[in-house]
Amino acid sequence: MKKWLAKTNNARRKIRDFLEERGLESANHAQFSRLHRFALFWLLRPHGGLRWPDVWLCVILPLGYFVYALARGAADGWYPYAFMDIGQFGAGVVAVNCAIMGAAFVVMASLLKLLDARLP
Repeated sequence: MKKWLAKTNNARRKIRDFLEERGLESANHAQFSRLHRFALFWLLRPHGGLRWPDVWLCVILPLGYFVYALARGAADGWYPYAFMDIGQFGAGVVAVNCAIMGAAFVVMASLLKLLDARLP
């Protein structure tokens, strides 16, 4: 278990550095502030029940939140994350940033699906 936690900490640091280089530090904090508790919960539950269509379900909530956050930002000028600020970065950059975040959710869900199939 110690080795696994060390590996997840190392991966978390690499992802944090990657996001911070791109101005995504607030997304990083929101995403990783509770990662270890979620990982422990997930490891302790029964495995083998995830299917490939479940991977795509992980994008629904972030996509809905992106739409809401962008609409709210357009209405009152406040964006919850700096990388979503259309006034500062422009619509094209914000679209790429949101696509990267969505892709990250799909990649992580795919890895969890593969790991779920291997765990007892």
